[in-house]
Amino acid sequence: MEENKQLLDPDFLIKDVVRAVKTWWNSFLDAFERAIQLRNPINTFIQYHIDKHKKEVASLRAKGKKLPVPDLYIRVGGMDSHDWDVIT
Repeated sequence: MEENKQLLDPDFLIKDVVRAVKTWWNSFLDAFERAIQLRNPINTFIQYHIDKHKKEVASLRAKGKKLPVPDLYIRVGGMDSHDWDVIT
């Protein structure tokens, strides 16, 4: 990644999430391995969006407006330890 060349600490690397591709069977393994490496940032990202959604819903309810349908990961409350165990 280009951003890694700009880092002061060469031991610190920016890692992207790997997306699985249906026609490339190995990509699912790569995606799971990277997700395990990024478990804490992924959990933080999910929790941020769950909290943001809760605030938006509270505000819309108070105004009597229609509530948006959240993404699946928000509806189920993120990933729990069982979910992480499945991909480990």
